[in-house]
Amino acid sequence: MNKSFKVLFVVLFLISTINISAQHTYECPVCHGKKTIPAVCTNPECHNGVVYCEKCDYSGTINQRCDACEGTGVIAKVKDLPCPVCKGEKGFIKEKHEPCDKCGGRNGKVPTMQNGQKVYIDCKFCKGKGYTVTKYKAACRTCGGTGKKGQETYYEKCNICQGSGSVTKTCEQCDGKGCFVCPTCQGYGNISITCERCHGEGVIHTAN
Repeated sequence: MNKSFKVLFVVLFLISTINISAQHTYECPVCHGKKTIPAVCTNPECHNGVVYCEKCDYSGTINQRCDACEGTGVIAKVKDLPCPVCKGEKGFIKEKHEPCDKCGGRNGKVPTMQNGQKVYIDCKFCKGKGYTVTKYKAACRTCGGTGKKGQETYYEKCNICQGSGSVTKTCEQCDGKGCFVCPTCQGYGNISITCERCHGEGVIHTAN
């Protein structure tokens, strides 16, 4: 028996007598080989993957008090009441009669010579009236020349809120959508965490 045959015989004998432990792998029964398991989203505001906007109550719009009418729905305005005497004209146009400077008011006639005789003809300045007319504006004594007798307050429907007292605006938080994707679970409603059983390997190791 040569030397090499003896060495081979010794090795086979040791293998048959010594129990060598072997490692075997099995699919993880928890994650089923997917390495992660689903869990509930940790964001407290997440509702099945959607974060609802509490500010607009999921509607996308919010109602704010109308600043123009201060929430009353009407606008108070003041208008001037015209003077009942001058009708708001502040005064009256009056005429003043004064004797004509040219004819001296003598029945509106002026002397002239015609064919060597003295005759009287109509004054061309006053047109035979004997007086001239001067027009002037006299202030109304009732209103003191203001044309007003006072002021009156009246109300009109606010054209901004259309009488509702509030205006509807797009919610700035959700940009009018009413909801937006949950930043934690990205809209899936759950998150994936590493499997504690297989430590993210997808398989478990057992020793035989």
